[in-house]
Amino acid sequence: MILSAATHRSGSTLVQRILNARPQTLIWGEHLGVLSQFHAIYKKVQLLSEKGKSSRKAYFQSGENPNQWLALMTPSPEYIEQATIESVRTFLDQLYQQNKEGHDIIGFKEVRYGAKELTILQKCYPEAKLLLLVRNPLKAWESYPKSWGEYSSALQFARQWNNNVKDYLAIARSNPQAVFIQYEKLIAKDAATVDRLIELAQITKEELNGVLAQKIRGSVRKKTITPKQAAVIRRVCRRNMRVLGYL
Repeated sequence: MILSAATHRSGSTLVQRILNARPQTLIWGEHLGVLSQFHAIYKKVQLLSEKGKSSRKAYFQSGENPNQWLALMTPSPEYIEQATIESVRTFLDQLYQQNKEGHDIIGFKEVRYGAKELTILQKCYPEAKLLLLVRNPLKAWESYPKSWGEYSSALQFARQWNNNVKDYLAIARSNPQAVFIQYEKLIAKDAATVDRLIELAQITKEELNGVLAQKIRGSVRKKTITPKQAAVIRRVCRRNMRVLGYL
């Protein structure tokens, strides 16, 4: 089970806690977006594969004659894609092997992934449930502490939100294993949202309400969102905010 939030401060920890209310479920926390590095490696090797296409073809058609240009010879694009999928699957399977005993559902949450990373994950685990979580970007940005420093500006934050939400909506339409969740509907105990999450988490409504009732207070403090920042977020995210009822 994979829980992906469009940005920080979208309620992913709350949903993680709801999923973990079932004793046999273990949803781990964030891993700082490491799959983005796997995707970057994949793109680099794919580039070499395309550049070395003629060398690869000539070498193997010549009976592996070493007396030719071989510097960029790299396995085929199809092979590289499969190798990347196997590498990511092996990495995640080993990473989350600890404390696996007694749990029949294993997963993690992340707050940084868009289409590139989620596509790899879907290919690694085609049967995995994929929860796609979104929150009003104005509220998420207001709740994001300056001290965390992952976003340099409201503009960067808005672009991530908008790009990821666009990806999430497309994935939710095309992948029957994907479930789109709005944080506000969960907090408001929207019947359809609650019923879907109860089904996914395999818990009772009482167990879900027990998690919602227990607020975990950390050191996060809301900042004041300036009119300029709000205007930037509305401008960049306007279309998807309207689709989701935030405007």
